[in-house]
Amino acid sequence: MSKFCPKCGATDKPFFKGFCVDCYMKDHKLIKIPEEITVDECPSCLRLRLRGEWVTPTPSNLARFIKGKVKVKELEDYSISVRETRVQGHRSIIGVKIEGKLGGTPVEIFKEITFIRNVKQCDICAKKKTKYYKALIQLRPKSGSISHDTIQKAFRLVRNRNRAYAIKDREAEIFRFKADSHGIDVYLGSSKAAGDIVNALRGKFDAQVKKSSTLVGMDRDGRKKYRVTYSVRV
Repeated sequence: MSKFCPKCGATDKPFFKGFCVDCYMKDHKLIKIPEEITVDECPSCLRLRLRGEWVTPTPSNLARFIKGKVKVKELEDYSISVRETRVQGHRSIIGVKIEGKLGGTPVEIFKEITFIRNVKQCDICAKKKTKYYKALIQLRPKSGSISHDTIQKAFRLVRNRNRAYAIKDREAEIFRFKADSHGIDVYLGSSKAAGDIVNALRGKFDAQVKKSSTLVGMDRDGRKKYRVTYSVRV
């Protein structure tokens, strides 16, 4: 006796648990996914806050985040692909396709979700808008007459070295810099990065360095917080 689907009567379709695959998929939720997802987006750096971290909004980062929101039941050997289809201001539509096997039968499920970007300044960009910094590197000439060329070369070294630190730790970024007739002041968010950069200046320019620290407060654990200033003559 041939199989038949008790719901639609089909006999020429693949079956799963007594029903044809089409009817089974209609009556059972094989995937669970939110219809709407809201995340924070920094208006300054355009990073998104995903899983509690501010990250660059690359397609791979977005796809990884969306995939983490998908719950799959009963499908085997499945894969999930994500594609942002329509963008309207701070809202976009994201298509999610799940391909897998239901009882050995290849199936495909497609869902669209609304992705909402809520405008919120990230911690680092918020600090940049204030006078916050942890370390100051003051680039100055060794002699009384300033050599703009040497100061600029030293500043380029600071920027290039800083990029490597900023990739691993955004707080190590240069928060701002100020140039005047005396030289260039560079404000950084990391005292460790500043110390390593100053050592590089010593090696490259035989720089003369003076270090001083200023108490600026206490942290939550009651430890003293200091701001470091490096006077670097090149």
